Amino acid sequence: MIKKLLAEPLVHFLLISALFFVVYEQLNPPVAEQNIVEVSEGRIIKLHKKFKKVWRRDPTQQEFDAIIKNYVLEEIYNRQAMALGLHQGDSLIRRRLHQKMEFMLEDMTALVTPKAGELEAFYQDHQDNYLDEASYSFNQIYIDTNTQKVDLKSKIAQANEQVALGKKPHGDNSLLPYSLTNVKSSDVKRQFGDKFYQQLSQIKDNQWAGPIESGFGLHYIELTEHIPAQTKAYDLVQKKVLSDWQDARNKRMKEKYQNELLEQYQIKLNMPNMATQG
Repeated sequence: MIKKLLAEPLVHFLLISALFFVVYEQLNPPVAEQNIVEVSEGRIIKLHKKFKKVWRRDPTQQEFDAIIKNYVLEEIYNRQAMALGLHQGDSLIRRRLHQKMEFMLEDMTALVTPKAGELEAFYQDHQDNYLDEASYSFNQIYIDTNTQKVDLKSKIAQANEQVALGKKPHGDNSLLPYSLTNVKSSDVKRQFGDKFYQQLSQIKDNQWAGPIESGFGLHYIELTEHIPAQTKAYDLVQKKVLSDWQDARNKRMKEKYQNELLEQYQIKLNMPNMATQG
């Protein structure tokens, strides 16, 4: 029973949270005087590192004095605002505190490491997330649609005749390349559009087909090579698998923790008659 209880993620969170607050109380003992602002050694180091990270250098003494002064003033303003009750009913503060609780929960769950074989199982269950996308190599003949309808129909008819005879069709001059090699499916969509990609993926290899439409105009396509999407080897995506596993676990832990919190409260809804609210 105890082993089963200790295996519960929520128990992990509560134990780590308790440890967190014990350590915090030890490092930040309460003071009787409310007008004392103590800036800990750890806070000073953090302020120094923050400046150095932004400016890529150590602050001067004058700059560092100003940084500490601003931090102290921020703390004093916060206390004064809390004393005046300015935090009550403020939706921005409510959202920020909600967000900080979620960040703390994420920090706690980040301490949990996957068991042996757990990442491999996650990888097997979510292989669609680790695909090396399909690629295409093809030649294209461009047909300019910014012309008279009669001329456009004539050009398409001539091109269709050439394709029917197994010949390369004639087209219009264009800045687009004639040959494209090993273009990823996402790049095809980005350059030519989703509609073009859907038709390209249905063309048979090594024969001219078309016309198919893109954002540029019309195209006749000769597909020379198509490499289907393939799942990447686990060793190549292990870091991403770990990150995805952590995200999934964080989501489950968050939902579980929220449900546990909701069970601890009695919710009373004074629901108005919405029909009379306009």
